[in-house]
Amino acid sequence: GNNSEVCWSKYGSMSLRRPYCHEMAVRILLSTIEAHANRYKRYIVPLLSLSVDFYVRVYVRVYTSAKMVKQTPTKLAYVYQSVGCDSFFLQPVGQMKTADQSVKFSAAVSPPVPQAFE
Repeated sequence: GNNSEVCWSKYGSMSLRRPYCHEMAVRILLSTIEAHANRYKRYIVPLLSLSVDFYVRVYVRVYTSAKMVKQTPTKLAYVYQSVGCDSFFLQPVGQMKTADQSVKFSAAVSPPVPQAFE
């Protein structure tokens, strides 16, 4: 939505007024659907997404797999937006490490934002 507070209350995300706002709207919607599906050991695979003017529509396929639900944080990221220009950086929420046929999930480390980023 146009108002970040409304977006937070409905979707648990903050919207940004930037040239990529329509793509961000689709990603926020997909993230919300994924979060609701994860509560029931389900995950989604986006099939088609549309963004026209203020209208967003997504088509997803829903699968059941507790193993795949654990990988959800590796598909999400935080956006660090510059206030001086339209450049941005993404910080993954989680990471997956594989060693000796075992998989470990953990939080991603340190933001990739350089000190000169303003």
